[in-house]
Amino acid sequence: MKNLTALAFVPSLTRCATICLALVLSSCGYSAFQNARTVPRGHFGGSTGLSIVNNAFASAEGRGGFDRLGIDTNARLGLTDHMDLGFAPFQLSGLRADFKYNVLPRSARLAVAPHLGAGYAVWNEVSVLQGGLYANYRILPQVDPYIGIGYSDYFVGDYLADYSDPKHPIAHSGAGDGVLEATLGFALFGSPSSESRTRFLIEVTHWFLLNDDPGDHYAFLPNTILGLGIQY
Repeated sequence: MKNLTALAFVPSLTRCATICLALVLSSCGYSAFQNARTVPRGHFGGSTGLSIVNNAFASAEGRGGFDRLGIDTNARLGLTDHMDLGFAPFQLSGLRADFKYNVLPRSARLAVAPHLGAGYAVWNEVSVLQGGLYANYRILPQVDPYIGIGYSDYFVGDYLADYSDPKHPIAHSGAGDGVLEATLGFALFGSPSSESRTRFLIEVTHWFLLNDDPGDHYAFLPNTILGLGIQY
């Protein structure tokens, strides 16, 4: 297997161009399109997909459900046989990075990977801290279901301060806006041991709201998200 030094950060031109284009065109952050399988050491990979979002706002507007679309993508670099580093656009004007570590051998049917990440967006002054756990169990060579559980804490700046009442200001709580994200997904048709590593991803994620900072004048909604993507 090629090592990181030999690779010298020069992946195939086609794969690099595909990932760069996807990064430019996306930044929604609805679906992670991630699981416990990491990119091999010295290899460059990623995932891109379409997210379809349903929440109470869409229902209240009478638009009937899954009507909000987003494009989500990330690029990943294998650092070791167990750990990779990922980058993704964040809120149009920012970047999010994360580390993921598979604690089991790459060839095992079961994969378990904790992950930690952070991001910041300049335009709307939003930062995020993230952590969680993914787990896969390959039931067939072409069928690799996975689950994920994670917590994201968003810290929103004062760009919405104009919506506040100057006579009755609300102070930031300091706890941020916390969201618990639960995911069930399937990676299909590709072989994790193949050189191409191309697989189709189907996943459903639900956001559970755990805490809200009234001082940022912003509140998340519970979201149910259907994601359809490709991992390469």
